Amino acid sequence: MHNAIHLARGLAAKLTVLTVFQPLSSLLPGFLSVAAESQDKHYNGQLARFDAFVQKFDFHGLEWTKLERKGVPHAEILTMVAEAKPDLLVMGTVGRTGPAQVFVGSVTKKVTWEMPCSILTMKIEHVIGSPALPPIMDSQTRLLAGWELLEKGFANEALDQFKHCLAEYYDVPALKGMAAAQERLGQEQEAKESRKIIEEISRDLEKKKIEADARDHLTRRMGNS
Repeated sequence: MHNAIHLARGLAAKLTVLTVFQPLSSLLPGFLSVAAESQDKHYNGQLARFDAFVQKFDFHGLEWTKLERKGVPHAEILTMVAEAKPDLLVMGTVGRTGPAQVFVGSVTKKVTWEMPCSILTMKIEHVIGSPALPPIMDSQTRLLAGWELLEKGFANEALDQFKHCLAEYYDVPALKGMAAAQERLGQEQEAKESRKIIEEISRDLEKKKIEADARDHLTRRMGNS
């Protein structure tokens, strides 16, 4: 998912996230039938886990959709590809451990043999990493790098850059970047605290500006008199 998201964002492509729920009747071939209640419970549990899984990822700036299908995994994947006609399919070669590892690997192999479009298989979760940055940067360059990383979906790396900026010079632009990165990462409380500090600094700056304007006005009046 990380790799597919970064590929889609980098290529300005539409992304479809597909999962296939295999019915209990096909997972348990030794049983002639499986109660409808058990089937529904299995499906709802899988659906809830899929929803929770998808929510962990940052889809900012992407046009994407989510699909759920029921059936034999490799057959449903091929059906979806025939219908949607994507340019590229991204799959993990191994997504689990234990006995299920063999199952996931076999699904990928079957899909690869029959796939009519290009397919990219990956073993490592973070094949696509964040862009390389210069070893030495001033605060303004770090600030710009942080916003660029955030725009490309690398929120953790962006947050590090904003924190470096704040360590060198405590200002509102870096705080705004940090708050945006925290929000993207789901760190709601931390983002709220950053926004609060921004408001306090902004009020203080506005107060100082008003006082400075008042002093300038008084100085001009005294000069004119």
